Amino acid sequence: MKKTYTLLIMIVFSGFFAIGLRAQSPTLEIQKKDQSAVQTPLSDLRKLTFSNDAMTVHYSNGQTGDIALSDISKMIFGTISGVKKVQSANAEILIYPNPASDYIYVKTTDNQTIQIINISGATVISQKASDNRETQIHIANLAKGVYILKLDHKVAKFTKL
Repeated sequence: MKKTYTLLIMIVFSGFFAIGLRAQSPTLEIQKKDQSAVQTPLSDLRKLTFSNDAMTVHYSNGQTGDIALSDISKMIFGTISGVKKVQSANAEILIYPNPASDYIYVKTTDNQTIQIINISGATVISQKASDNRETQIHIANLAKGVYILKLDHKVAKFTKL
């Protein structure tokens, strides 16, 4: 039975990579009955095994962790969403709210060009960021969907409602 669950999880992992989610930071989110949640990038996981009343998480770095099955309310394989911090050599950006309908705010530590790219790869907004403060970007005219915000060589995604 343990081999069956391991095989099933391996098939699920490979299915996510086969459909092209690699660039979108696929994650495993475990929601617990106490309303807490743990998100782990799939790239940090080696495998999941099930035995008795527990799930063992095997990480890529060789560590393991056990979670009681009775504590788990839901497991979600998906992508990270929400506020996203992106780090580059000497800069950090903060994007919020996410999802957004009229404006997003981008906070950076230096003056850079912010590009917003649609799902087809076209740049739909290009705007210079302000030094060490929030830059407000008007997105009300964009179509609903998922967009990529590019700052230098770093990217983050956000959703337009």
